[in-house]
Amino acid sequence: MAESTMALDLMDHNKRRHKRRAYETEVSLETGSQFFTGFSQNISSGGLFIATHELLQLGDTMRVRFRIPSIEEEFDVQAEVRWVRPPREDTPDQLPGMGVSFIGLSPEQSAVLNQYLDSAETLFYDDDDL
Repeated sequence: MAESTMALDLMDHNKRRHKRRAYETEVSLETGSQFFTGFSQNISSGGLFIATHELLQLGDTMRVRFRIPSIEEEFDVQAEVRWVRPPREDTPDQLPGMGVSFIGLSPEQSAVLNQYLDSAETLFYDDDDL
């Protein structure tokens, strides 16, 4: 039963509502009294993956700060942990981290983020696009 639940969890985090883009930058995280950093690996209009060994629990909320290329202002948004990738010895090339979803982006933040995403190179390609 545990294996089937684990498989469903993996399937659920692969069902994405937003297109993802490769995006690597330093990300600052703050949860009440905790402050730490990680690095993003990809971003969408709904959230981002943060590679870090400081893993939070599903449903935890945090303040996330990062920069978008060509934009001077730092993005400063609330986010919620949607899934967690713990460290695994059998897949050392996969960094541990968390998938987080943005909470309450302002219309201005959404517009800036969508403009960047529209101009950025897509993370996955269709065979026809190669």
